[in-house]
Amino acid sequence: MNPSYYRISLLHYRRGIAVFIFWLTCLWQPCNLTADEIPLEGLINGQAYITKLKSPIDSGRGYRLVYLVKVPLDVYWRFKTDFNNTFLLTNKYIKTHRLISRNGNTIVTENVYTHLPRTRFEWKTIIFPEHHRIEYTLINLKESGQYYHYGHILLKAVGDSTQVTHVSYFDFFGASFWVNFPWSGGMLPFLKYTARWEQETALRLKNTYTSKSSHLKKPVPPDRTPTRVHPTF
Repeated sequence: MNPSYYRISLLHYRRGIAVFIFWLTCLWQPCNLTADEIPLEGLINGQAYITKLKSPIDSGRGYRLVYLVKVPLDVYWRFKTDFNNTFLLTNKYIKTHRLISRNGNTIVTENVYTHLPRTRFEWKTIIFPEHHRIEYTLINLKESGQYYHYGHILLKAVGDSTQVTHVSYFDFFGASFWVNFPWSGGMLPFLKYTARWEQETALRLKNTYTSKSSHLKKPVPPDRTPTRVHPTF
């Protein structure tokens, strides 16, 4: 067979891969609205608004996820900051969780996710009750195979419901592909599931967290004592 055939085939193959990657990047269009432009009607109807963000660091990617949870702000805050719970096991992306330490409003947790069952993700989370804000940073970057991963979650009352705005920035091998991959395993399905799971779980446990002392019903273990906790995404 003519050797030029192989050169032409290889050229077509490379062009095909380039076209596929370009098509994949443009396949799903995220929400381009600012946080203030997101329609309240869509949030009330349960829609999650996802925006791709440019990382403030040279490399890496980011997202903003906005959705509404139909429980009051104080109730959702107790739910979200309960680091001594078992309901996280109902999330299909979460395999194990344990509380490593807590010092006031600074919490360190270790999470293992189902897609990387042999990899530990150790997070430092700081909560700001007066602002209903949660900030998190991945600590063990080298072990988890990431260059950086950090973000924040901001809550605000919308009537008897709570609006959640989750902003995250990260960089790891394959991050761009994960962000743009529109099917199962990609960022879009993951974030949609995350929002829906939180909406359903918080509503299901609304009565549990209505009391101001509900999240203190079990003692918080001392440093390095394992227990199941609420994750940071």
